[in-house]
Amino acid sequence: MADTVARYRQGKPILFFAWKPHWSASILRERKEIEWLNIPFTSLLGTMENFTEQETSWDGKNLGFAIDNIKILANKKFWEANPVAKRLLEQIEIPMEDVNLQDEKVKNYVTNPKTILPGS
Repeated sequence: MADTVARYRQGKPILFFAWKPHWSASILRERKEIEWLNIPFTSLLGTMENFTEQETSWDGKNLGFAIDNIKILANKKFWEANPVAKRLLEQIEIPMEDVNLQDEKVKNYVTNPKTILPGS
């Protein structure tokens, strides 16, 4: 992805496969720098063959693969012992852009830890 972003910044055309959340989505943003491609129909194999077009579409475009959902998980004992925490976590929604930006911070730290200060 770093090469793809570099090509984009050089004004060169790019074509890439991506998913979200991912750090690149904070640089190459939907409807601004990139556009998801639409495929004519869903055709998946094996355990994924029963996905419908509705399950493989995002923002009116069929992407050809199942759309994932990010969810908070905890075991039943934790939920039973912490009903207030359960209720709080059920109400939390984190915008995808925030997740992408956090992923970018992690990527930047991993590639050059001296440039990122703790808590930034």
